[in-house]
Amino acid sequence: MKKIMIIAVILLLNISLCLNVFGIKVEEKFDFESDNEGTTMLDTELYELFETSSLIGEIKVVSEANNQYLEYSGYSDSFLINPIVGPYTFSIDVKKTDLNENHAIFVRAVRPENLFYNGVFSGDSVVPFYESDWYSQNGGSGPSGLGASGIAVTLLPNVIRVITKIYTEEAMTITQKTTDIPFEFPASAFVNLKFVDDGESKVEIYANSTLIAKVEMSGTGIKYDTDTNDSDEYFKTVTVKDKDDNVLYTVENTRVSSNGSTIAIGNRETITQVDNIILEYEEPDPTPTPEATAAPEETATPKVNPTATKSGTNNTDKASVDPLIIVFAAVGAVSLGVIIFIIVRRTKEK
Repeated sequence: MKKIMIIAVILLLNISLCLNVFGIKVEEKFDFESDNEGTTMLDTELYELFETSSLIGEIKVVSEANNQYLEYSGYSDSFLINPIVGPYTFSIDVKKTDLNENHAIFVRAVRPENLFYNGVFSGDSVVPFYESDWYSQNGGSGPSGLGASGIAVTLLPNVIRVITKIYTEEAMTITQKTTDIPFEFPASAFVNLKFVDDGESKVEIYANSTLIAKVEMSGTGIKYDTDTNDSDEYFKTVTVKDKDDNVLYTVENTRVSSNGSTIAIGNRETITQVDNIILEYEEPDPTPTPEATAAPEETATPKVNPTATKSGTNNTDKASVDPLIIVFAAVGAVSLGVIIFIIVRRTKEK
C-alpha cells in the first residue's frame, strides 16, 4: 500500500506542475454597452487595462443605432499599461468616416517614453501614438507617419495599409515602411482587425476574419546607440508577406519590439471609432508549485490544491484553464487508477 501512495503523490505532483506550466487563459472584453453616452475613457473599464497620453483631444463613449462604441478625436491615443510577453490575440472593430492616414492600430510597439531630438522645435520630446514621427519635416527622404515603434495597420479607401516602424540615422531616427493590401469594405462600416501573435517571431493580421498579411520577425535584442535613454530591444529584421506567402517587403533595423508587445490606438486630428475590443492571452497560474515531501505514511491522504482562476478587470472578462491542461490532468488520473489497479491485483495474487 505504501508503494501505491508514493506513486499517487508523484503523479499528482506532475499534474500540478502541468497546471503551472500552461497557466491560465484570460480574456479581456470591452463593448461599452454598460457605459453612459459621453463617458470618457478614463471612466470606462478599458482604463483599467489601457492608459492614455492624449494632449488635445477626447476619447468618449458614443451611442448610435442601438450600439455604443468609443470615439477618438483630436490628438488622442490609448495603449496597454503593461506590455504582453508571450502569445496573445487582439481583436478590435474600427470605423473611419473619413479614411485617411492619421490613425493606426499598433502591436509590438514599446511604451512612448524614449526621448527623440526634434529639430523643428530644437528640443527633445517623446512620440506618443497620436504624434507624427516628424520624418519629412526634419529633412527625411520620405513621408512622416504616426508613432515611434511597432507594427501598425491603417484603413484607407479599399485598402489596408500595413506599416513597420524603422530606425534611421535621419531626422528623429524614426521612419517607416508600408504596403497597401487591397481589401474592400463598406464606407462608414466597422471593420474587424485581428492580430494573432505567437509571442516569438510571427504576427498574423486578419480583416473581417480574412487573413491579409503575415509578419515574420528575426534577430532579437537590437539596441540603437542614439536611444540613450531607451532600454527597449527590437527585432533586426521584419518581413511582411501576403496571405499566400508572397513577400511584400523586408526591412532591417526595425523599431518592432522583441521583448513584449504594447498594443495601442493612435488618432491625430481625425475621428476614429472602435468597439468590441478583445484581448486574449495566458498568464502564469498563481497556485504555488508544491514542494517535494518525504514519502507519506500508509494512513496519509494526498491532497490537491484547486487551480486558481483570475477574476477579470471588467464584467465581461473570462478566465479559464486551457483544454490541454484538462487533457493532461485526465491522462494523469487514468494512469494513476491503472497503476493502483495493477498493484492491488498483483498483491492479491501473491
